[in-house]
Amino acid sequence: MKPKARSTEIQVVRELLGLAVIGFVLWLAAIGWLPVPSANAAPGAPRHGDPEESLARMQAQLNLTDDQVDQIRPILQNQSARRRALLERFYGKENGRMRVEMQKLWEVTRSDLAAVLTADQMAKWQQLREEHRIKRLKRHSAPTPP
Repeated sequence: MKPKARSTEIQVVRELLGLAVIGFVLWLAAIGWLPVPSANAAPGAPRHGDPEESLARMQAQLNLTDDQVDQIRPILQNQSARRRALLERFYGKENGRMRVEMQKLWEVTRSDLAAVLTADQMAKWQQLREEHRIKRLKRHSAPTPP
């Protein structure tokens, strides 16, 4: 075999291997094994569900006192850890059961927050949660562009 032909064959094999690797990475991302940042997320933005980000947002929106912040922080940290555990436990299976468990977790979180927030703050928090839920539903049910 001539050296030039061998060099061309090696180049073709390298290109095919490169395409195979790219295909494999895309497959991993598609099945959810490779985390892919959201298209809407800014670089370096905190991940959804970060307890400190949620606490900062609540503090700004509900005008929390320092004492309330200190009481709410462990509630949100606990909720976040339990939520992550549920997502890992039910990943790819038993979605109906996971929803039931998530609902129970939110009931506990709501109850814990109600013990710390004033009635007005709790009403405002529930209103904000509902607005967020509606936005999320609209975002997930929006038709994809052609």
